[in-house]
Amino acid sequence: MGTACSLSLSAAGSPGPPPASYGPRASPRSCRDPSAQERKETKHVLEELKGILTAQAGLPPAPITADATLADAGIDSMAVTVLSMQLEDRMGLFLTEDELSCAPTVNALADLIASRAAGNP
Repeated sequence: MGTACSLSLSAAGSPGPPPASYGPRASPRSCRDPSAQERKETKHVLEELKGILTAQAGLPPAPITADATLADAGIDSMAVTVLSMQLEDRMGLFLTEDELSCAPTVNALADLIASRAAGNP
């Protein structure tokens, strides 16, 4: 992707909290076993995500699996831009290309989208 993930700085100039769902120590939510409802929501978003990427960004469906990295799934900067626009159009979600590109896997990307759709920062 070539896009570096940036940390936010607090008012004191120290790094802010890490983004949600990006690793085992990212947030209390990621340190516990997700509820059945959270897994269901992420699965639904994963299906929607795959649909957007194949129908709107023209990617082949086979490499877009939950555990695939964005690069392995073929999700390049153009696909991320299309995804960002489609999320805003379809769901009213505003996620920047940088935010979307920071997800390490397709499942983490789906989790990020599900989290934002649920109203979590």
